This record gives sequence, structure tokens and C-alpha cells, in this order.
Amino acid sequence: MSNKIPANQIAEAVCSMDLSHLSYADFTAIGLNRISTKMAECLQSSRVLILNQNDFSNITSLSSLGHVKNLKRIDVTGSHITGAATLGFIREIQLKDIDISDNNLPTTEVKKIICDLDPRFIETIDASGNQIGYIGDDFFSCLAKSKVKELILRGGNITGVSKLALGNFLGALNLNFADNLIPIEDLSFVTAAIHVRSLDLSHNKLTKFPDFKLNDSCLNIKHLVELHLLGNDISRVEEEEARCLYRLEVLILKRNKIVVLPDRAFRNLTRLRQLSLGTNKLERLGQNSLPNQLRELDLVENDLQYFGLSPIAGLNKLYKFGTTGADFINWRGLFINKTELQSLHIGSGRITMNHLNDILRNVTSLKSLRLEKMDIREIPHEILHLKHLKSLTLVSNKIEMIPQHFIPKLDGLKTVNLAFNPFACNCSLMPFSNWLRNASRLATVTNLDVTLCFSPASYKNTPLFNFEKDCRNLLPIILPSVLIPLVLLILVVTAVSVQYRGYIRYACMLVRARWRGYDALNEGRSFKYDTFVSYNREDAAWVLRVLRPKLEDEVGYQICLHDRDFTVGEDILDNIIMSIDESRKTILVLSDNFAKSQWCQLEMSLAQHKLFEDNRDVLILIRLGEVAEENMTRTMRMLMRTKTYITWPQNEEGIDLFWRNLIFALRRPPGVLMEEPEWPIGGANARNAEYVN
Repeated sequence: MSNKIPANQIAEAVCSMDLSHLSYADFTAIGLNRISTKMAECLQSSRVLILNQNDFSNITSLSSLGHVKNLKRIDVTGSHITGAATLGFIREIQLKDIDISDNNLPTTEVKKIICDLDPRFIETIDASGNQIGYIGDDFFSCLAKSKVKELILRGGNITGVSKLALGNFLGALNLNFADNLIPIEDLSFVTAAIHVRSLDLSHNKLTKFPDFKLNDSCLNIKHLVELHLLGNDISRVEEEEARCLYRLEVLILKRNKIVVLPDRAFRNLTRLRQLSLGTNKLERLGQNSLPNQLRELDLVENDLQYFGLSPIAGLNKLYKFGTTGADFINWRGLFINKTELQSLHIGSGRITMNHLNDILRNVTSLKSLRLEKMDIREIPHEILHLKHLKSLTLVSNKIEMIPQHFIPKLDGLKTVNLAFNPFACNCSLMPFSNWLRNASRLATVTNLDVTLCFSPASYKNTPLFNFEKDCRNLLPIILPSVLIPLVLLILVVTAVSVQYRGYIRYACMLVRARWRGYDALNEGRSFKYDTFVSYNREDAAWVLRVLRPKLEDEVGYQICLHDRDFTVGEDILDNIIMSIDESRKTILVLSDNFAKSQWCQLEMSLAQHKLFEDNRDVLILIRLGEVAEENMTRTMRMLMRTKTYITWPQNEEGIDLFWRNLIFALRRPPGVLMEEPEWPIGGANARNAEYVN
């Protein structure tokens, strides 16, 4: 902190609280520059005191801590400790754990601090991040025969360690010399420390795998169970170099430069449980190079290629396995009998979806699955059958959507990571987007800030949990808006069709007749008949005995009668249309019987359309008797109101006038020709049994 809090104010604040039972006190980065006597007295019960990132550059700033007799652990990381004098109080207490990291202390001051510790009680020393340099024989001499369990000297610019520097430690020792500059030639100090259990030599620029033999004997390293060699420059490992590590359980060789692991390299490490070879340049694993009892194997970021059966196939005890960038021809065979596998990490673009599902079918105990950079476009369906799965990572693939049936599976997971996929943000993705927005599940999904929409362009780079789209089913809204007008249109068309059915039927029949080759006769062409007579069968006696003889026999007109002139076998409607088209005029014999007949009404409608079509007066109306008003159709009523009709007289005086008017109406205009009839007048009698007017 830039503004330091006065020690007396902190003391008053601390002492104002009941700290009689406080065993852990953390004063990290609060600007402390001194622990007052009063404050120390108020911390009497504290066993752990964290004073990181303060400023104790004054040598007396911590002297009062000698009164905190119960203190077992103190941490002054990065607190500007200038020398051993500042920590002189440690001679008065029985510390078990001290951390003086990152104080830029020189070798001599670190050594003095170590010598001020009570060797009977001290167990852990962390002096990382200081300026230690070379560790000589006497560096730890004050701790001779002590039972120190852990010695951490990371990043201390250590350039070497004397062979005898650690020889007097009696306890099972964990040594951490990571991030230093210790040469491979100066590792003999490890063999002198016969009780070393764990050794971390990560990031020391080692070029060879350490050979811990001493006079061709492995006895002095027999307790080593954990070896960390992360981030060195080791390019090769030989079986002989690893011979003394027969009790090793954990070996970390990640981020080195190993290209080939020779045959039998680690075969004799029969207790090895965890092996990390990730981020090397591995191209091949030699036969029998791996021990069968391996539980964890990391081969991530290598270039392994196998066209036959890989040595991994025989590791049936694997609990955790990871490989990326590998090309195994027999992917399926790799995971047969891996019934104990619980964590799987695969990253390869050379594996098909079928093979991937086959793999997952063989590893039903999986709890964690990571599939990255595999170019998969959909979630493997076998994931649904992994009953124990708790963590799923599918980063950097080509997945565009999460199917709705997969979402219940996500509910049972603790962590989900779907970052860097080209999600298509449409309605199909909305169920998953809604799932993400559920506040109770946000903690289970990692990398939400890079789980983004890729398409369409309007949603690109939108976080999936922010993606919203109106995907309501509009069919219930659209369907009525379409159907109602359609139903109304049908009703209107139906009503019009009923009202004008005669017109419509005539138009349809006319089209059909012309399609069959019947053309309406225009002016100037010859007609077959002078007139077509439309009448009801109840009026046939008058037509046949009175009208026909007068017009045909006496006057010489050619008339068309359905009883006589319709073509046998021809459709009735076709006969009507042809007869009307081939006649100059159409006589409607109107009577109450005519008004009741559907066929007569049809003939009347067709004749009326003929009038409109040819634009000439073709209708002649003869009222044979009274027609009841209730029997008249609209068309018949309209014709009788708009056209002059001739009435058949009930007495002899009006008959002559009737015939004169009728013959005048039937007169032939100049230039009109009549065809010769194909049958004798008064002949055929070709009445259709279905056609009864």
C-alpha cells in the first residue's frame, strides 16, 4: 500500500477484538512497517502469522514477535527483509514453518536465518527468490541431524550445490530446486541426501536425464518416489539412466525435447504411477518403454505416429490419459480394456466421428472428457451414455449447435467448456442459450466470454448467454389470418357460383365444346337451323302438332327439336350447345311447366349467354300460358320484363297475328345461308332417355 497505516492504529484495531482463540492471522499487504509490543501481546494465541508484502526493512520492526510463543508458522514473503537481524525473534520460538521468499537476501543472510531456527522443530523452509548463488558444504550445517521435511529454494539463482550440502538431513526430504541454474554435473548432492523423497529440478536447463548412480550403486536414491524435470532441455532418456529410479511413482518430463523414447526406457520402473511426457517432440514410443501399471499418462502436444499397435494399448490400468497431435491408425484398439479410465483428453483432427464413438463406448467409467481441435461438427452421441461424466470440454472444434436432447446431460455435469466453436445462433440454439442464462448453472460453464456466436453476421461475437431471438411458433397466428380470408373467399365464390351457376356451366361447356372442335358460327356463315326450340315435355303436343308444322311445313323454316334432332350417343350438354350454336334463333316456349324444369332453365341460360356472346338478338319468347310468379327464376323474370314476348292466343281471332309476329321474328337476314338437312323433316325422333324437359 502506498499509504502506511501507523502501527499503533493497527495494534488498537487488533486488540479491540477478542483474539484469545485466534490461531490464524493474515495481515497481507496492509502497509505494516512494525509489529508493536501491544499488538504482539494481543496475538499470543496465534499459531500462523501471514505478513506478506509489507515493509519490514527496519531491523527492529519484528522483534516483538518473540513474545508470541505459540507461533509455529510465519510468512514474510516480499516484505523487504534485509537480513537475519530482522528475524532474530525466531531464536526465541519453536517455528515449524518459515517462508522468507522474494526478499532478495544474499547467501550469507539466508544461512544466518537458517542457523537461527531451532533444528528440533523446524520442518519446512522456503527461501525461494533470493540471491543464494552457490550452496557450500556448510550452508545447512546448523540443521545437522534435523528432521526438515521440505526445503524450497525455487528461483534462487543457485548455480551449484556442494555434494555434501544435504548429507546431514535425517528426515524424508522434499527438495525443490526449480527455476535455478544447477548444471547436470552438480547433481551428486542428491545421492548424498539419502532420504530425499521428492526432487524438483524443473527449469534448470538440464540437457541430460539425471543419472543418480553412486559408484554404480542405487542405494543412496532408494527413497526417491517423485521426480520433476519440467521445462528442461532433455532430448533423450536411456534405460540405464533410469535404472536407479525403481521406486519412483511420479515422473514429470513435460516441456523437454525428447524425440524418441527408447525400448524399455521406463520398463523397470515397476512402481511408476504417473508419467508426463507432454509438450515434447515425441515421434515414437519404443516397445516396452512404458510400465504396465501406469495410472496417469500425459502425451499432450506431441507428434506420435503409429501404423500398428501402440505400446499404450497394453496399459490397462490407466486412470488418466491425454494425447494431442497424435496419429494412431488403430484408435479403437487403443482403448480396448481401458475399463478403469476416468479422465480422457484427445486432440487430433485425424479421428473420425465413428471411431470417436467407438472409443467412448469402451470407456464407460469416464468422469472427465476433453476433446479439442478435432474438427468435430457435432457432439458425439455416446457422451449421452457416460453415466459417471462430471466434466466436459469441447473447445476449438467446429460445433455449430447443441441439440435440445443433449441439454439434460449438461444438468448432471459440474464443469462445461465449449469455447471457440463457430456456433450458429438461430432458433435451434435457443434452448442451450436459455440453459446458459440459468443463474444456477453459470458457475458450471467456463470461458463464457469466448463462447460466442459465429453466424449469422448480425449476431457474430455475441456471447451465447446473451443471445436471444424470438422463436415463438407463429403458426397459430398466421394460420387463422390465412384460413379466415380463404374460407371467406370460398364462401363468396360458392355464393356467386350458385347465383350464376348457369353462366358458369355454359362457359365451361362452351370451352369443352370448342376444345372438341365446336366453333360458334359467326355472321356470314351458314346455319344448320333457323331456330332451336326449348320446351317442356308437357308442352310437346303444342310444339309438335302446332308450332313445327306451321314453321317447317308451311313456312319452310328448319327447326331443331331435342326429341328429334339431338345426336344419338352424344353428351346431352354437348347436344344443347351445338344446337344453340348451329341455330340462328332460339325459341323459348314459356309456361308454368317450363319454369319448373331444370333443363329448360339451363337452355334459357345458355341461350341468354349466346345473346351476349354473339351480340345479336337470338331469343324469341313465346308465352304458352300463365306462369306462376313463385315458379319464375331470376333469369326468366328478367327476360320477360326486358324482352317483348309473343303470347299464344286463347281465341281464333289472335292466331293470325301470332303467326305473323313469330314469322317476322324468324325472318332470315340477307346473306344468311341454310344447310341442307341430313334427315327428312319429321324424321329422327332421337330423344335421349336422360333428357326429359
